Amino acid sequence: MTGRWEALASAQRTYSGWIHLYDTHPTAVIELVEEAEDGRRVLKRWTRATGEVTK
Repeated sequence: MTGRWEALASAQRTYSGWIHLYDTHPTAVIELVEEAEDGRRVLKRWTRATGEVTK
C-alpha cells in the first residue's frame, strides 16, 4: 500500500494504523518515507520480525 500526505502528523497516524491492521501478516513491511527533490529517506520501518526501527 502507498499513500501520500502533506502533513507529517497525518502520515504518522496512518503509519501506526497500518501497523495495527497488518501486524499479523508475516511478510508485511511498513515504511514512513519522506520524499524530497534529492530522493527518498525512510523515517521509520516496521516488520513483524523486528518491530519498529526509527532511522
